[in-house]
Amino acid sequence: MEILIVLWLGLAVAIGAIASNKGRNFFGWFLLSLLLSPLIAGVLLAAAGSKQTSVPSASAHGWSCVHCAEPIRIEAKICPHCRSTLPEVDPRVLELYPQMHGNFRYRRQPDGSVLMATPSGARRFANWNEFWRAVN
Repeated sequence: MEILIVLWLGLAVAIGAIASNKGRNFFGWFLLSLLLSPLIAGVLLAAAGSKQTSVPSASAHGWSCVHCAEPIRIEAKICPHCRSTLPEVDPRVLELYPQMHGNFRYRRQPDGSVLMATPSGARRFANWNEFWRAVN
């Protein structure tokens, strides 16, 4: 009987860990698997899929290749997706937006706002959290 309890708890912890790796709540899935069963919770977790999002739309938030529209780094000379040669980026952009987050160049303002470089100009975010939500 003790072996079954230990096995049940171990599988519940495993379900919680798998859920956490998929961007879901460890404790919630752990409790669900304890109450229902690790097997049922595992099936539900597999059906729920991953909560983590992919790379944000480059056209909405950052730089994209002019040939294939895939997200790229601002400094790229050749697109890593379609291998096309990219036009030169104005060096002033690199000076004005010295910090990087993923593919996005940004600059923090003294008032707490964040300016992000985009192909169409600068985009202003009221604060770091707003910027973080937009690019993650």
